[in-house]
Amino acid sequence: MVQTVQMLGEWVREVAQVTDKRVRPNHAWRHWFKSKGRMAGIDDGYLDVICGQVLPTAGRNYGEYEPVALLREIEKLPVIEVAP
Repeated sequence: MVQTVQMLGEWVREVAQVTDKRVRPNHAWRHWFKSKGRMAGIDDGYLDVICGQVLPTAGRNYGEYEPVALLREIEKLPVIEVAP
């Protein structure tokens, strides 16, 4: 497991080119994702659901976040090229 976590951190730095030293790859992944999502115009409610976080208000728990709506929001994110 430790080796996998280290590999993820290396991938984030080298391939995804997350070079901001304030970003600790394995700890801050969710923060980075939410920042990128906001820049892409994704509503915080969708970002919460995608990240598996509890919604902050009871009202947001009403209804469903259907997969097609989540996909629509995810497709707003910029594409990160991944080398094999």
